[in-house]
Amino acid sequence: MKKITLSKTVFDILDDYSFFDKAKGLTPLSFENVNEFKIGKKFTYTPESNLKPLHQKLSRFILNNYLSHIPLNQSSVAYQTKKSYFDFIEPHRNNYFFIRIDLKNFFHSISPAIIKSNFLNHFSDDPISESCPQSHAKLVYNLITLKLDENSKNKTFMNEEILPMGFPLSPVVSNIIFRKIDILIEKFCDIHHIKYTRYADDMLFSSKGSLLPKPIFKPIVMGRKAVTKSYKPHFIHSERFLEEISILLNLDGFKLNRKKTMKAVNTLSLNGYTISGSNFPDINGTIRISNKKTKLISQLIHELNSEEPKTDVEIFKLCFRHEFPKPKYKKNAGQFIETFCINQINNKLIGYVSYLKSIMYYHDDHNCLSNESIDKYSKIINELSTIISKRVK
Repeated sequence: MKKITLSKTVFDILDDYSFFDKAKGLTPLSFENVNEFKIGKKFTYTPESNLKPLHQKLSRFILNNYLSHIPLNQSSVAYQTKKSYFDFIEPHRNNYFFIRIDLKNFFHSISPAIIKSNFLNHFSDDPISESCPQSHAKLVYNLITLKLDENSKNKTFMNEEILPMGFPLSPVVSNIIFRKIDILIEKFCDIHHIKYTRYADDMLFSSKGSLLPKPIFKPIVMGRKAVTKSYKPHFIHSERFLEEISILLNLDGFKLNRKKTMKAVNTLSLNGYTISGSNFPDINGTIRISNKKTKLISQLIHELNSEEPKTDVEIFKLCFRHEFPKPKYKKNAGQFIETFCINQINNKLIGYVSYLKSIMYYHDDHNCLSNESIDKYSKIINELSTIISKRVK
C-alpha cells in the first residue's frame, strides 16, 4: 500500500497557521486554544474562533484529497456522502428480532496507540521537508488530536490525548479506525445470519427467527391466563451475543454502554424513526417516521389552522414547551420571545417539509414505505406547504 505524502497545497495553507513552524512542523492545539462544552452528556471541542477558519480549511483539504479515498466497511454509514440515517435502519426492515448497542465514549476512548496503528499507517513516515524532521504521519496526528489538561471538566480523560468530538476530521478518522472491528463483527454476523450496520457509536443488529404456533388452550398460572410468547428467544437477544460483540470491541479498547442496549421484536423505534419488521421471505417490512414525531407535526398544523386563533408564543408553548426561551434580561424580553417563537415556528415548518420529503425520496430508490405512510406524509407536506406560503414571504 502506497503511503500518503502531503502535497504543497497543505503547506501553503499551513504558512498562515500559527501552530506551524517550517523548521519544527505542526504542533497540536493546546487545551487553552479550544472551547470545551457539552452537547447533552457528551463533551465537545472546537478551536477558538481565530484559529477555526484555517483549522477547518486544512481539515477539509485533507478530507477531500486523502481521507475520502481510504476504504471503509460497508456496514458503516455515518459521515459519508450519499449516505444517511436511513441507510442505518433500512437494511433491517426485513428482519424480526432487533438489538441496538451503544458504544461508550466512542471518540474519546480511541487511544493514541489505536490511532497510530489503525489510521496513521496510511501516511508516510518520511520527513515533510529537508529542513523539518517531522513526518507526514506525525503532522496529521498533531492536527487531529488534543491533549486535555487539569483545567478540563472531562474528568474521565483528563491529562490524556484524545480524538476530540467536534474536530472536523474526527468522524471520518473514527470510521477508518473502526474498519477493522466492523469487518470482524460483519464476519461474525454472517456466520449467524445476522444483519449489522453502524452509525457512529450506534450499532444495530437484526435477524429472522423461529415463530411458535399459537396454543389451542392458554395455560393457567395462579388462576390467571399466562402470557405466552409467539417466538423462540433469538441468539441476538442472549447474553452470549453481547459477550461475543464485547470481546471483538475490546480488541481496540472499545466498550459497550450496557445501559443503552435496546432489544425489540417485530417493531423498533430509534431517533424518531420506526422499523416494522418481517419474519417471512414473501412479506417486506417497512420503515416510517415515529408516531410521536408525526403527532407533534400534526399538533402544530392543528394549532396554526385552529378557528380559535392563538399567538405564535401560545402555540410554541403548547407544542414545544421544553424549548421555550428564558431571556437573561427583562428589558425587551416580550419582544425577544415573540420574535423567537415566530422564527422558530417558521424554521420548524420548513424543516418538517424537508424531513418528510427526505424519507419520500429515499423510498423512491428503496421501496421501503407502506402505502399508508406515503398517503399520510403527502397530506402533511401539502398542509405544511400551505401554511408556509401564508407565513413566509
